[in-house]
Amino acid sequence: MSLIRFSSAWSCFLLGISPTANLGPISYICVNQRMKVFLRNTETGQFYAGPGQWTPEHSEALDFQGPDVALDAVSDSKLGTMEVVIHFEDCSFDLPMKIVATGV
Repeated sequence: MSLIRFSSAWSCFLLGISPTANLGPISYICVNQRMKVFLRNTETGQFYAGPGQWTPEHSEALDFQGPDVALDAVSDSKLGTMEVVIHFEDCSFDLPMKIVATGV
């Protein structure tokens, strides 16, 4: 899967879906809530708050402008075992996306 378009100011974004999925080539997700983009360590569950800083609270985490900016931070800071979390006011809508490679 790959993220095609996203903006933290929008309440909608597009996700690319595997060609073998029965959902077609693109799925559209729309939620009527503001969203934020965080990085979370998959081993500790803590959110990235800045260089050398981690927090268990998403309210204290660094909010990235989009998944692409979060991925750049992973590459630039050489962070391992991370996932991008698209966070909504209602946590039941949160969307974690495991990072399998940063291209570095």
